[in-house]
Amino acid sequence: MQYQHTQPGWVIRFTCLICLCIPLGLNLAFNQGRFPLYEMLPVGAIMLAVVTFFHSLTVRIDSESMRVKFGVGLVAYNFLLKDIQSVEPVRSPWYCGWGIRKIRGGWLLNVSGFESVEIHLRTGKVYRIGTDDQDGLLAALKASVTGEVQ
Repeated sequence: MQYQHTQPGWVIRFTCLICLCIPLGLNLAFNQGRFPLYEMLPVGAIMLAVVTFFHSLTVRIDSESMRVKFGVGLVAYNFLLKDIQSVEPVRSPWYCGWGIRKIRGGWLLNVSGFESVEIHLRTGKVYRIGTDDQDGLLAALKASVTGEVQ
């Protein structure tokens, strides 16, 4: 079964915008706008990199693998369907956060929200893939891994 879905990372986008606006606003408030623009370059460069690499999460399933790609694709994970033992819907607690996180029992790959699909690999590793299309991703994975159609 073919599947592709991109979830926008609103949390990361908003956080990066706030991280740019707060120092700029403080500098304008306390220095009456008299500051060299180059002082904002390090913060701006970091926020641009974060937004570029983590602005969205795309999950693509083809006949052999599932690819999970953040942003422009420099950070990506590839899972062979034959290595996936089981899948289940889960809801991550708020304190797990967003991004690439080590969580109890495995890894979380998420850009926004709390809904996830947990995949258990035959090696014993566990990954939670965040999504705003939990039912669609779960159905596609079940159809691709086990042949089970919901």
